[in-house]
Amino acid sequence: MNLPDAPTIPSPTTTPIPGPPKGGGGVPVGTVILIIIVAVAFIYFVVFALYNRFRLQQTGLDIIPHRTFWVAVPVYAKDGVVFLFRKATGKGGLEYRSV
Repeated sequence: MNLPDAPTIPSPTTTPIPGPPKGGGGVPVGTVILIIIVAVAFIYFVVFALYNRFRLQQTGLDIIPHRTFWVAVPVYAKDGVVFLFRKATGKGGLEYRSV
């Protein structure tokens, strides 16, 4: 009489230990987006600076593309932060002042 093979029980030494998932080890999407934004900004500044210098014959600070906008950006950023801080803390000046 033949007995059926008994089921084998895996021993702890032969059971594979699950590791980190395989594949997909690429660069995160946020990093790719950040690289694209920095590259586009760099190209924007270089191309328009060269255009302003050689096509429009500007010199000095005038070669900065859209200089008045870039000078105003820190002021607008500060105003936004101050407005949000005052709104969050409940300290006066909550009304909006139109430009």
